[in-house]
Amino acid sequence: RSPGTYDIKLVVTTETGCKDSVVLNDSVKVFKGPLIDIIGDTAACVSSQLDIDARVISGDTDLLKWQWNFGNGNSFDRKDPPPQTYTSAGPYLITSFVTDEHGCPDSATRTINIHPLPTTDAKPDATICFGNSIQLNATGANSYLWNAPTGLNCTDCDNPIASPAGNTVYTVTG
Repeated sequence: RSPGTYDIKLVVTTETGCKDSVVLNDSVKVFKGPLIDIIGDTAACVSSQLDIDARVISGDTDLLKWQWNFGNGNSFDRKDPPPQTYTSAGPYLITSFVTDEHGCPDSATRTINIHPLPTTDAKPDATICFGNSIQLNATGANSYLWNAPTGLNCTDCDNPIASPAGNTVYTVTG
């Protein structure tokens, strides 16, 4: 039924088919319940923060009681939860339950995907003579960022040429 106020009519039929009805001096009021959705990020890498929020499609936001379950052991009891972190890769089911001031409920779910971190490798340490160069090689990721004070011909490639002026440690993030 649609929201509104309805009269109550009781109809009784006996085993022999006799019928009687009565309209009661009472009524039933039907309320439109809340309607919510989950919005925000749908994927992240392990240990990254994931932003999740609620969207109220119908209902009075100020009068809704919230209960979130993030699938990572955390829960929250207000509309917009803090960013969530996941320590293991895989799919997670996020659920939000609401109840309005009349006790009418709604819920929403969203599956998020947490991706594993890449296994970046910069190969073994190397020693070169002063004034020489060496090609460094990183593997395991789609993009790279070398942390180098000086001496690299590129800092965002997988195989830069290193020409250090002295003892230098190069680190790469992939």
